[in-house]
Amino acid sequence: MRDRVRELQLSDTASIEKLTLEAQGLAKRAGLSVSDWLAGLPAGERGKWAGVPEMLAVWEQVGREAGGELRARYGTRNAQG
Repeated sequence: MRDRVRELQLSDTASIEKLTLEAQGLAKRAGLSVSDWLAGLPAGERGKWAGVPEMLAVWEQVGREAGGELRARYGTRNAQG
């Protein structure tokens, strides 16, 4: 998944990032996770949101890696709050 996002041009990545933020907002308003919201879209509308799951996966990995670095640097207690 991540490899697809890495291969995109910067402008494509920025566009998918914007769509990802929009998808998060729409899913939240619908009371759904982004993946559930995407799954409920009609087949004809899914193409617009094609890069969103990959972008979310990248954001999640970056968050985990950053959290690990903070815990390693400052200790578990300080990294959590």
